[in-house]
Amino acid sequence: MNKKIISYLISIVLSISCMLQAGAVSAFAAVGPVVSTLATGDYYIYSGVGSDKVLDIYGSAKTNGANVIINKYTGSPSQIFHVTNLGNGSYSIKNKNSGLMLDVYAASAASGTNVWQYNSNNSNAQKWSILSSKRSGYYTIKSALSANVLDVYGASNVAGSNVWVYSSNNTAAQQWKFVKAAAGASTTQATSANKKATFATGYYMIQSKVSASRYMEVANDSLANNANIQLGPTGQTASRIFYVINYGNGNYTIENALSGKRVVLAGDRTDNSTNIQQYSIKNSTAQKWFITTPRTDGYYTISSALDHKKVIDVAGGNSAVGTNIALYSLNRTNAQYWKFVKVAKPNVTSLKNGVYILRTCVTPTFVVSVPSKSTANNANVAIYRNAGNNFQKWQITSVGNGYFKITNVGSQKVLHVTGGGKANGTNVVQYNWINSNAEKWKISGDRGVYTFTNAANGLVLDVAGGSAANNANIQMYTSNGTKAQKFRLEATTATVAAARTSTIVKDPATGKSFTVEKQYLTDPVVGRDITEEDFLSAVLYTEAGDQGMSGMMMVGYVIENRLAEGIAAARSGNYIEYPGTLDIMIYETTQWEVARNGSLTNVLKDIVAGHADYLVNARSAAKKVIAKQSITLEAPATVYSNAGAGVSTTSTKNSGSVITASAFKYNSFMTPNAWNRFATDGRHYKFASGYGAGKNTFLYRGHVFFLDKEVW
Repeated sequence: MNKKIISYLISIVLSISCMLQAGAVSAFAAVGPVVSTLATGDYYIYSGVGSDKVLDIYGSAKTNGANVIINKYTGSPSQIFHVTNLGNGSYSIKNKNSGLMLDVYAASAASGTNVWQYNSNNSNAQKWSILSSKRSGYYTIKSALSANVLDVYGASNVAGSNVWVYSSNNTAAQQWKFVKAAAGASTTQATSANKKATFATGYYMIQSKVSASRYMEVANDSLANNANIQLGPTGQTASRIFYVINYGNGNYTIENALSGKRVVLAGDRTDNSTNIQQYSIKNSTAQKWFITTPRTDGYYTISSALDHKKVIDVAGGNSAVGTNIALYSLNRTNAQYWKFVKVAKPNVTSLKNGVYILRTCVTPTFVVSVPSKSTANNANVAIYRNAGNNFQKWQITSVGNGYFKITNVGSQKVLHVTGGGKANGTNVVQYNWINSNAEKWKISGDRGVYTFTNAANGLVLDVAGGSAANNANIQMYTSNGTKAQKFRLEATTATVAAARTSTIVKDPATGKSFTVEKQYLTDPVVGRDITEEDFLSAVLYTEAGDQGMSGMMMVGYVIENRLAEGIAAARSGNYIEYPGTLDIMIYETTQWEVARNGSLTNVLKDIVAGHADYLVNARSAAKKVIAKQSITLEAPATVYSNAGAGVSTTSTKNSGSVITASAFKYNSFMTPNAWNRFATDGRHYKFASGYGAGKNTFLYRGHVFFLDKEVW
C-alpha cells in the first residue's frame, strides 16, 4: 500500500481515537472572511506548493473513489473543476472530466481524512467554504464537516502528491488559487486528434521532454534480461540507441542497440509505477507500444499496447541522470513526452566485462561450449545444445587496445587459435592464458549479435559448415557475414561450485551444517552442470508434475518459504530448521523423497544431456516462482483457517481465484493419504482430528499444504 495512504489512514485512526476520548472536536477559529464573489464557473485550482501544480484526479479516472492529487498543469480535462456558488458561503466543486464531486471520505470530521471524487449526494462531505488566506490571490478551502481545510500531504510539490483535509495552519499546502478556465477548455484536449507516429524503422535516440540533454538508456550498459531502463545523459553510446520497428498504424517495438533486447513491462503488468526494463524478444504484447501525439513539436507519448491510457513516464518528472522510467496513467506532463532522434547504425566494439553465453545464430538452441567439460589445454571448442553449465559460459575481459580475452568459466582456460594459424579452417581450442595474439579478440556488432575477430590472423570465429548439430566444430574463417559467424551475446551469472566430498555439508546461507542424501555427491551440480532454475524446474516436475501450473507453483513457494525461514532464523540467531540454499534443502536427509528415489537424478541427467524438453511447463512454473508471480487456481481449493482450539473455519477458493506469492505462507505439504496415515498413527496425535481441527491448511488436488509448526 502507498506509504502516503497508510499515513493518512493512521491519522484517521488516531483522530477518531482522540474524539472518542475527548467526546467532541473543538471548533477552530475561522481562517478569514468567506469569499462570496467567486462566480459559478470552470476553474483550474492551483496549489500554493508550486506555481505549476494544480488539483487533479489520479489517472484522469471517472470512477467513484478515484483519488484527488496535485499534478503538473497540462490543461487536461481532469484538471478543470466546475465550482458552483450554492449561496450562504457554500460551494460545490465538480470535476469536469468525470462529473463527480470533490468529497471527504466517509464524511469524516477527522484531520487527515482523504479526499476523493464521488457521485453528487448533496451532503456536507461535498460542500466547501472558500476563505481568504494570508497570501494574496490564494484562498483556503474549508470542509463543511469541520474546521479542516483542503491540504497537500506533507506540503510536497511532487506531481502525484495526495490531497486530504487537515487542521488549518495557513501554510502553502493549504493555499489555493482559482484561475478561470477558458470557454471550451474542458473539451479541447479530450477531442484533439492524436496523430499516430509514422517514423520509419531504424535507429533512434529517445529524448525526454523533461530535459533536452536526457535520453532513454539501458542502465549499466547491461545485456541482461530485466536490466533497468532509466534516464541517461547525451552521447551516442549503444545503450542509448534503440532500433525502433514500425508495424504500422502507430504500433512499434523498441529494441536496444547494445543488447538486442526489447523494452518491456516488468511482469507484463500495467499497474501504475510498473517498471520499464529490457527482455529477450518474444511474442508478447507487453513488448509492443502505441506511439501518438496531440503536439506539433515532435514529442510523442509511448503507450502500452496492453492499455493505451498507460504511458512510459519519467518518475516524478525528475531530470537527474539515473532517474527511473516506469508506466503511469496518461497525464500529458513533460515526463510523458519523448522525441525520436534518428541516428546512424552503431558498431559496438566495446563491451562491459562480464559473463556471457555465446549463442550461435545458426540455431538458437546451441551455444559455444567445451563439450567434454575438460579442463585440459587443447580441449576442443564446439557448439552444443545449451544446458546452462559453466563449460558453456565465458568471461569476457578487456585486455586493452580494443581486444578481449574470452575465458571458459568451467575450465578457466581461454579461447585460443591453434598455433595462431592464418588458414581458413584453423581449429579453435581452450588453452592457458599466455597473452598471445592467438588469444586476443575484437568483438563488434550491434543489437546483441556480434562477430569475433582474432588478433593473430584477422579471421573470424565460425561454425564449421554452418552446421546446427551437437559438437559442430568451431574454427577460424574469412569474414563472410553468414549466420555461422554471428553469435548472440547473452549476459548471465556463474557460480564456481565447491567440491562435493561429504554428506555433511555446511550451508553457506545459514552457516549451519546439514546431513544430505548421498545423491548430493553424484547428481549434476548447480552452478557447474545446471542452473538453479534448471534444478527448481526438475524438483517441481518430480514433486508436482501432475498438479498443473498452480500446483507446481505452490510447491515452489513452499520451497521459497523454507529458504526464507532458514535465512531469517540465521540472521536473528534463532533455531535454524531449514537450509537457506536450494540444493542443500532439497537433498537434506529424509526430507524430499524425489532426491533419494532416483526420479530427480534422472531428470537432472536429462537436462545435462539436452533431452528435457518435457520440462516446458515446470520451467514456466519455476520462472513464475522466481519472479514471485501470483498463483491462478486451475481447480477449486479448500482452505481451513484456525478459529480456536481444535476448530477451523472452512472456505472454498474457486477455479480462477488468484493468490499472491506472499499470501501462500505454507512451508510443508503431503498427500491426503499420507495425512490420513499419520492421523491413524498414535505417535502423531496432532494429525488425528484432520485438516480442520484448529489448523491452517490448504487442500488442493493431490496435496495438503500446512504450517508444520502447527502439526509437528
